[in-house]
Amino acid sequence: MGGARILIVEDEQIVALDTRMHLERNDYTVVGIHASGEEAVASIESTRPDLVLMDIQLQGELDGVETAEIIKNRFGLPVILLTAYADDETVQRAKLTQPFAYLIKPFEERELRTAIVLGLYRHRMEKALFERERLFSTTLRAIADAVVVLTADETIEFMNPGAESLIGRNLAECRDRPVRDFVTVEETDGEYSMKLVVADTRIPVERTVSPLLDDDGTKTGSVWVIRDISEKIAIENKLRASEVQLRHAQKMDAIGRLTGGIAHDFNNLLTVILGYSRLMREYAAENVVVESREIISDIDGIQKAAQKSVAVIRQLLAFSRGQIMKPTIVDANSVVQDLKGMLVRFLPNPIRLESSLDANPASVNVDKGMLEQVVVNLVVNARDAIESDGVITLATANLTLHDGMTVSTGSIPPGPYITISVRDTGTGIPDDMRDQIFEPFFTTKSSEKGSGLGLSTAYGIVEQLKGKINVETQLGDGTTFTLYFPAEHGVGAESVKHDAPSNDTVGTETIGIIGERDTVHEVMEKVLARYGYTIVSGSADDAPPTRPDGRVPDLFMIAVGHGDDVSAIVNAIRETADVPIIVVTGNRRQHMIESLEPNCGVHVLHKPFEPSDLSGRVRRILDHHTTGI
Repeated sequence: MGGARILIVEDEQIVALDTRMHLERNDYTVVGIHASGEEAVASIESTRPDLVLMDIQLQGELDGVETAEIIKNRFGLPVILLTAYADDETVQRAKLTQPFAYLIKPFEERELRTAIVLGLYRHRMEKALFERERLFSTTLRAIADAVVVLTADETIEFMNPGAESLIGRNLAECRDRPVRDFVTVEETDGEYSMKLVVADTRIPVERTVSPLLDDDGTKTGSVWVIRDISEKIAIENKLRASEVQLRHAQKMDAIGRLTGGIAHDFNNLLTVILGYSRLMREYAAENVVVESREIISDIDGIQKAAQKSVAVIRQLLAFSRGQIMKPTIVDANSVVQDLKGMLVRFLPNPIRLESSLDANPASVNVDKGMLEQVVVNLVVNARDAIESDGVITLATANLTLHDGMTVSTGSIPPGPYITISVRDTGTGIPDDMRDQIFEPFFTTKSSEKGSGLGLSTAYGIVEQLKGKINVETQLGDGTTFTLYFPAEHGVGAESVKHDAPSNDTVGTETIGIIGERDTVHEVMEKVLARYGYTIVSGSADDAPPTRPDGRVPDLFMIAVGHGDDVSAIVNAIRETADVPIIVVTGNRRQHMIESLEPNCGVHVLHKPFEPSDLSGRVRRILDHHTTGI
C-alpha cells in the first residue's frame, strides 16, 4: 500500500535510518523516528500514522511491548514488532499485544514490505468488521422487539435489551445457557404464547425464527425475534368493543327516528281496539240487541288491529336485537320486502320508496339482522341526500363475474353473486369526497342530520359478511350503493317452520300453568278450558301444581315473568315427572332461546299468539309425547 504513513520507534539510530531508507524506497512516508515509547505515544496525535514499526528494546521506562499495548488500546493502530530477540519469554509477551507482525532482525527489505502490506490490509479489514459489528449491535439494541441469537443446540449467544426486558434477565446471566431455562414458547391455533420460566407468567407473543446457515448450508444456530402483543390484543379488544358500541349506537339512532312513526301507528291501532271494545261493552251494559254479525265485525276489527300491532313489534325487535353475528342462508328478496314497511316510516311524504326484486334465486349466507341494519343505514343516507321530493329504489339482481371486478371497497373474485342496491335521486357525492365516505365520522350533512357513522358501520358489517360495497354517483344526479354477496345456489333460503294448523285441538288432559296470575295467564286458562282441558295453576315460587288426586299434570306451561329463573322451574318439574314443558315468553333474545331449547322436552311458544296457536301447539306436543305412565 504505497503512500501509507509509518512511525518508526527504534533506539538504534543507524537501524532507524536504514529502516527509513527502505520505507521511502517503497513509497512509504515516514512521519517520525523516536527512541522511546513515551515519545512515540506523545507524537501520535500530531503525526497521525497509519502503522507503527516498534523495536522491543527502547530507551525510557516503556519497552516496545508495553508501548505497543498502549498504542493498540488508545489509538487502535496496527503495530509491527521488530526485535533481535526470539526467546520464548519475549514472544509470549509480544503475543499479548496482538501485533500485526513479528520480524526478527536482521530482516530483508522484501520481508518488511510484505509485513507492512499485510498489516495494513488486516487492519483495514478488522476496522471494517468492527464497524459492521458495531452497526449490527447498535441496530439490534435499537430494535424494540426481543432478539435472541441461539447456537445449534439452542443455548443463548446474544440477547438485545428488548429480550433482556422481556425475559427479565441480562445477557451475562443467560449467555451459554439453554433458552428453555428461561422461556418456553407454545403454539395454540396459530397463536403463540411465551411462558417465563422464572416468573411463571404467560405472555402472548408473535415469534419469528430464522436459521443461521454456514456456507455448506449446515445450521449453526437460529435467531428468534419475539414481539410482546399484550398491548396489541388489549387494543384489538377495545376496538371490537367500540365497534359493537358503534353499531348499537347506529341501531339506537335508527330506532329513535322510528319512534314518531311507530307511536303514530300504535295510537291508530289502539284507537281501533279501544273503540270496538267500548262499543261491545256498551251493547252488553245497555242490553242493546244487535245482530251477531255486527258483534263479529267488531271483534274482527279488534283482531286485525292486534295483528298489525304484532307485525310492527316483531319487525322492530328483529331490527334492534343485539346478538353475535350468525350467518345463515336467507332470501335477499324477503329481507328487503320485509323491511319496506318499516323503511317508509323514515321517509317524508315527498319521497317515494320503490323496489325491483329481480334476483332469482336470491339466497345469500349472511346474518339477517346485520344485513337489515346495512339496508336501513343506506336508505337513511339516501333520504338525507334528497333535498325535496325524490325516489329511493331498492333492487336485487343476479350477477355472474367471469373475470372479477374492482369496486369502491376492494376486489371481487369471479363467481356468481346476489346484488342488493339502494339508488336515490339525490344530490350525489362530489368527486373529492368519494374516497372518504366510508371513514368514521366523515359526513357532508349537518349535525342535526347525521353523525357520519352510517356508511362506516355499513362498510364494517359488509366486510364481516364477506361482501363488498360499490358506490356509483354523479353530482346532481343521485347515488347508487350496491352490495355484493356470493350467491348460495342449490341451497334453500332460511325459512321459519310453523306448525301446520290442526283441526284436532281439543283434549281432556290436565295442564299445569306456572307463573304470575296476570291477564295472559287468565287468557291461557280460559282458552285451554274452552278446548276441554283441565287447568291447575301455581306460582313460580312454589312447587309445581298437581291434580286434586296428587298426580302430576300431563303437560306444564311456564308463563315467564321478569326475574323468573326458568331453568330452576324446569329442574323442579323434572324432579317430579318426565312430562312435556312449554315455556311461554315474549323475550326473543337469542341467548334465552338457546338456553331453553336444548333441554329435552322443553318447547318455546312466543307471545303474542292466537287461541288456535295455543291449543293446537298443546295438542300436537301431547300427541307426540310418550310419558310411560
